[in-house]
Amino acid sequence: MKRASRHIICLIHALLSAFCLNGQTTDAVVAENDELLNRYELACRQCLDLKNQVNEGAHVSRKDASDVIDRFVSLNTLIKSSSEDLNPVQRTRFEAISRWFSTGERPLVLDHESLVRIIEETTLAASRNNIRIKVIPYNPAPMQEARTDERNTGLKTYILASVSLPQPSYGAMVGIRYGRWGGYARLGSNFRSQDHAYTCLGNGTIEGGGSIWSGGSEARSELKAGAGVLYGPADWFSIYAGMGYGRSELYWDDIDGNWVKVRDLSFKGPSFEAGVLASWKFLTLGAGVSTISFRRVSLDICLGVSF
Repeated sequence: MKRASRHIICLIHALLSAFCLNGQTTDAVVAENDELLNRYELACRQCLDLKNQVNEGAHVSRKDASDVIDRFVSLNTLIKSSSEDLNPVQRTRFEAISRWFSTGERPLVLDHESLVRIIEETTLAASRNNIRIKVIPYNPAPMQEARTDERNTGLKTYILASVSLPQPSYGAMVGIRYGRWGGYARLGSNFRSQDHAYTCLGNGTIEGGGSIWSGGSEARSELKAGAGVLYGPADWFSIYAGMGYGRSELYWDDIDGNWVKVRDLSFKGPSFEAGVLASWKFLTLGAGVSTISFRRVSLDICLGVSF
């Protein structure tokens, strides 16, 4: 009898020890999951705060944005991989944080004072009606949007050389873009200036009477100066458009070696231009069109660096 009592007491002691050890292990897992969820909720708040700053036009460095977003994604992956260890309260909190990140609106369930009450009511309703609680899937779209906006918030500078065709002229273009918007200035010329002895018309008649005896040579002097706006829908791509002043003068020579300005084929006035710039690393290539008083159209090619 004593031996049987001794066995029973030992068995009860072993069972109590096992239950205590299991309870301690469960408490440790719950505490660890709560800590992970606290960090996950904090990372979600930081991501949304970062997105709001970008939308308001604040400058956020690429490194800071990448660190915050990568931390959120890593915690999301870690918690999903051990979701079977989450209790109902923790699982619902995880779903609510993911929904907060996707929609930008903080769910009521994240109010920790009412969390337990809401979970109990939800669990009770589900058990009565056999309703499955829907898990809100993780939506990476806000993260991608934050990355895209962040890429367009820095300062970008262009220094380019340009050539205009078919009448060759050469120049330079300098532009600065902060975020999506910026400005530029351009100057171009064929660096040719010609003195003339008198003027004539395109049909060869000389003002005051007579006609020119042409020597068969001609020259043109061109100058364009302008400025305008830059718009960048992407970090590597910009559109420019602007206006300024331009001058294009045509000269013929006569048989005496004098240069004659052809008045009706020479013009000056407002110039207009538009084009695009595309960058790859530090190299930038541009193409556009320009006109002087809508009487002469040129193709503009740019090549240079951006940083």
